[in-house]
Amino acid sequence: MRFLTAALVVFATGCMGVLGQDGVGGGTGDSGITGTGGGSGGGGGGSVVPTNSGLPCDVAALISAKCASCHGASPSGGVTLLTRAEFMAPSARDAAQTYGQRAVARMNDMTSPMPPGNPLSAADIAVFSTWVSGGMLEGTCGAIDAGSAEPTCASNSFKTAPSSTSAHDGFDMAPGWACISCHSGANFAGQNPYGWSAGGEIYSYMGTVFSAPHEKDMCKPTLTAPVRVEIYDGTTRALVLSMPVDTTRGNGNFYGDAARIPATYTAKVITANGTREMVGAQSNRDCNTCHTVAGTNSAPGRIYVP
Repeated sequence: MRFLTAALVVFATGCMGVLGQDGVGGGTGDSGITGTGGGSGGGGGGSVVPTNSGLPCDVAALISAKCASCHGASPSGGVTLLTRAEFMAPSARDAAQTYGQRAVARMNDMTSPMPPGNPLSAADIAVFSTWVSGGMLEGTCGAIDAGSAEPTCASNSFKTAPSSTSAHDGFDMAPGWACISCHSGANFAGQNPYGWSAGGEIYSYMGTVFSAPHEKDMCKPTLTAPVRVEIYDGTTRALVLSMPVDTTRGNGNFYGDAARIPATYTAKVITANGTREMVGAQSNRDCNTCHTVAGTNSAPGRIYVP
């Protein structure tokens, strides 16, 4: 799933996802992340970038320290922003602006800043904005190491995996596992080796909302504030289904049946702190098959709260 006012994530046909419509984090008016509130930062994927980023060394140092963890090669913050060419590309939000110009605007947005929850110092902003306003001239620094997307479990609390003699314990089960696949008796990614099935509990849309973008399988998100997932028709944008996320038992799971299943859909995760919205239409309704711990099929990782 590629996934609100901050950011959702993703589901596009074949599982695609993007956390921020213009790729510059989440915030009001940024395509792909609409609404208000900032999304949590997350580890980026290991970087596979050109040997020369084309950035001046002071800019490269700033991006490496403050931006690459979300805008790395497997971005949890929308798009990869590690090279001069990427900052010079037209923004998906506004083709009249580059990603560099959008980044400057977000760095100076004190309501929904980038990086979310950790505004840059005036000196850091000056380094980047001076480079952008000067035409983003080419520098000679090497590649930026975006690090790796280390799996986490903030709650340090896990569910017990199903065994050969015990399938699961109702809806308080297997956060992060592919729900529809497992309930259908399939063995996605080795999660159901015993062939358990629950044919009467296969819903139109099923998945898990986590507290961070790379939480481990079976990690209990322990969400406490109300969260809901909304599904929209990928063509008409009409609301199809609204599902509450289970926060009472700490598993973060959601599921629901839709009266009408559109060919493609988009989704939003909605909390009091903001909205994370999926960019691009998706057809796979088994959300956790794409929103794995590191993300598959171009998804940046988990579905997680803004």
